[in-house]
Amino acid sequence: MMRYIYIMLFSLLFSCSQKKNILPQSTGSDSEIVFVAEDSLWKEYKVYIENVFKEPIEGVNRKESVFTIVQINHQEFTKILKRHKNIIILRRNTENISVKNKWSKGQLVIQLNTEESQDFFLEKLKKSRRIFESKEIRSIQKALRISSKKEEESKIKEKFNINVIIPSKYTLAKEEENFIWLTYNPSKKEEISNILFFSYNKIIKDEKKLLNIIDSVFSKNIFGSKRDSYVKIDPQYDSYFDNNTCKTLWRLKNGFMGGPLFIKRHFIGNKTIISLGLTFAPNKRKRSYVKTFEAIL
Repeated sequence: MMRYIYIMLFSLLFSCSQKKNILPQSTGSDSEIVFVAEDSLWKEYKVYIENVFKEPIEGVNRKESVFTIVQINHQEFTKILKRHKNIIILRRNTENISVKNKWSKGQLVIQLNTEESQDFFLEKLKKSRRIFESKEIRSIQKALRISSKKEEESKIKEKFNINVIIPSKYTLAKEEENFIWLTYNPSKKEEISNILFFSYNKIIKDEKKLLNIIDSVFSKNIFGSKRDSYVKIDPQYDSYFDNNTCKTLWRLKNGFMGGPLFIKRHFIGNKTIISLGLTFAPNKRKRSYVKTFEAIL
């Protein structure tokens, strides 16, 4: 009898483990969220949802939302759509729950109860957005870390005492005692991306002073093809600061190029360590570039 119980328990455990392993891989983009809600419910709460999830991302010159959202009703929620990476289910009189890998690997499903106060429901939406933002950053990091440049990462850790991810496409452009510049500038693409790391021997908390220091570094290192042209922070754009990160725009002084700029600062000892990423990619959406810089820096 005891032997029979052991066999049954083993079979049950094996079955659960096997079920987990045979889940299909999730589909869709990390920046896309599928909302499952009846049409009448969606109409009632659409404005609140769009205000949270379709808020314009900072640091781009053309309006792009933080997330792309797609609404379907429960009847349209087929087996294929259940494999999407990011799902939010809206129901009346239900539990607020969050489940990982419910129908596919790498998936997050959040269910929200709409029968709550407006303020509480809005706070739940904002919390859900933060969760999906963190999930997307981790996903980008995981994908890039597989083939990242470990030697350069070790060098930056040794020189500046910060942990970063250097995607394999970047090459070293310049290195000095307190300065490292890596670039991606393919000959057959109209795209340029740069990552810079440097230190300043003081704690710089003043935002305007920080931007002036970065402008000074740009003017001495990153030049355009024309004489007296160099990269600078766009003074016509309001830089968006959030704790020790900044999303803003750069442009070419005496030139016509420009694009998003992501800045991160660290206070280590009595120094300010600055890491930043900027890109030029005309005719392309910039959301993925900003989120990638946020993930690797």
